[in-house]
Amino acid sequence: NEEEISPTNGMKPLLILDLNGVICDRGTYASRRHDRNSVTRPYALDFLSWCFANFEVAVWSCGKRENMELELFQGRTIVFAWDQTRSTSLWPRCSAVSADKPLFLK
Repeated sequence: NEEEISPTNGMKPLLILDLNGVICDRGTYASRRHDRNSVTRPYALDFLSWCFANFEVAVWSCGKRENMELELFQGRTIVFAWDQTRSTSLWPRCSAVSADKPLFLK
């Protein structure tokens, strides 16, 4: 009689979140050239509390590390925070949002 082993070894399941469009809104690509402020989405902090209570949380963004809103996770442990260096650049293809915006694949 073998004991069944969970693939997570007793840990909570891993939830990988994107930042822009999920937790915050950075605005349009064109507006970010002049104003780098993002807006935390309504109820995002409540949602994050629920996520951390039920999951191991990680972040993966196609943005640059310095543009990631990691301050939203202060005081909490995230498994990893990956930026665009962990994504595949599809250069010379660009985003449909802007011809200047590079396109990345996660």
